[in-house]
Amino acid sequence: GWARRAAVWGVGGALMVVCVGVYLVLDGSSPRALALPLVAMGSLGLAIALVSGGRRSPRTRYRPDPWQMPEWLTAASGAVAFAAVSISAALEPSSLQMSFFPLTAPALPLVAVAGICAGLLPAFVAPEPPGLWSPHRDTARFARVAEAVT
Repeated sequence: GWARRAAVWGVGGALMVVCVGVYLVLDGSSPRALALPLVAMGSLGLAIALVSGGRRSPRTRYRPDPWQMPEWLTAASGAVAFAAVSISAALEPSSLQMSFFPLTAPALPLVAVAGICAGLLPAFVAPEPPGLWSPHRDTARFARVAEAVT
C-alpha cells in the first residue's frame, strides 16, 4: 500500500540527502555549515524511514547471535584502522596527500600504516562462515574426492 511506498521513497530520499552531505563534507570548497547538517538530517530521515517501514514487515523479529571474541576483534580492528588514519591526517595532513607534479609516492606515516595493518586482523581471527566447504574442516571428504580424481 501507500505506507510501503512512502517508506521506500523515504529511504531513497534520505539516502540521497546523506550522499549529498557526504559529498559536501569531502569537497574542500563547499561550506561546512551546510554539509554536516545535511548528513545529520539524512541519517535521521533514514532511521525514521527504516523503522517505520520495518514495523509493517510480517516477518519474525531478528534474534542476533551473541558476539564472541572474534567478532569483537573484527569490529575493533576497523575502529582502530579508522582512528589511526584520522590521527595521521590530523597530525600531518600533507602526509596523506599524493603529489602529482612531480608524480611521487606519498610519505608513509607509521601511525596510518599500523592502523591499516590492524585492519587486516579479521583475515586471521574472523570465524569461517557456516555452510562453506573447506578442505581443512572436511579432511575425510577431501581425501575421498582426491582419491576419486586420481
